[in-house]
Amino acid sequence: MEPNETNNMPRTEKPSRGAVWLLVIVAVLIAILVSTSKMKQVTPVAEVSQDSQMLCYYSSTPTASGFNDVYSLKLSTDGTTVTGELATAPAEKDKMNGTLDGVLISNGEEVLFSGTYANSAEGMDTIDQKMIKLTENNAMIGYGEMKLEADGSYSYANPDQIDYSLSLPRVDCASYTSAF
Repeated sequence: MEPNETNNMPRTEKPSRGAVWLLVIVAVLIAILVSTSKMKQVTPVAEVSQDSQMLCYYSSTPTASGFNDVYSLKLSTDGTTVTGELATAPAEKDKMNGTLDGVLISNGEEVLFSGTYANSAEGMDTIDQKMIKLTENNAMIGYGEMKLEADGSYSYANPDQIDYSLSLPRVDCASYTSAF
């Protein structure tokens, strides 16, 4: 470096804008990598509890038309294996009921049922992929756009865009009433 004529200090050059942006991008990427590496790994519920249990959820909500939206869910767990029943009867719409078969997975913060829903509605039998978030007090049923698979079943078209806004409160299984 050449000395500066006014104070005999070495002359420093400002970094180019491109170099500054490169540093910002590198810093952001490092921050993303650090934060994602700290995320909890998905582990099966079986590592948390091998207990078999019955979980029941039920909701009956009056609508403006004077009818009720009725939903019921009953799950039987054996470690990570789950079977159950799901019945939906939204007011003034076609009801749907069927059986669930799948597994439970946990990421340490929430438990998720992932499996199939063999159901009947409007005289048609179908098999749909079904995701349900389970908390201590609620089951949040996953709904989203479905696509037809080669085997005739349906799966979520965009699994990252599943809507879990339908929440059913947990009830005592002794007082459980199916929607049908």
